[in-house]
Amino acid sequence: MTSSKINTYHINPTEDYPQFLIELIQSIEWKAGPHLAQRVKDNNLASYDEIIVLTTLDDQLIGFGAYLETDILDKADYPFGPFVSTIYVTPKYRGQGISYQLINNLLQVAKKNKREQLYVVTEHTGLYEKNGFIFQGFVTDIFNRKMRLLKKDL
Repeated sequence: MTSSKINTYHINPTEDYPQFLIELIQSIEWKAGPHLAQRVKDNNLASYDEIIVLTTLDDQLIGFGAYLETDILDKADYPFGPFVSTIYVTPKYRGQGISYQLINNLLQVAKKNKREQLYVVTEHTGLYEKNGFIFQGFVTDIFNRKMRLLKKDL
């Protein structure tokens, strides 16, 4: 899918954004979408947090991903960040490089914020490693799940 056929929206605490984007994020079948949407509704984003939402030209969801200072780890136990979080691509658009596009956009957000590392907490293997993230070990998230922690130096 070419970028000329995609709308790119940015959700962050310092700028206005169309409210329908939150509804799109909330509507997905994966629990992480509603969790992220609720954080936005509750104004529970740090000043540098940013969510990138990709839609078709008629605003149908393609995918989204988030750059978050705090993710699903307890900051007292894991005092680092920021994180690439909640990379999601609608099934119809999977296999077209959308995940990579989202991750690269979020890497640019990290660089803009002068960050030297970026982390990922995930159950999945492969996607992030292909983007240069390195497995650091296992962690327990706030939902008491065993997750993989990855890091990328920028």
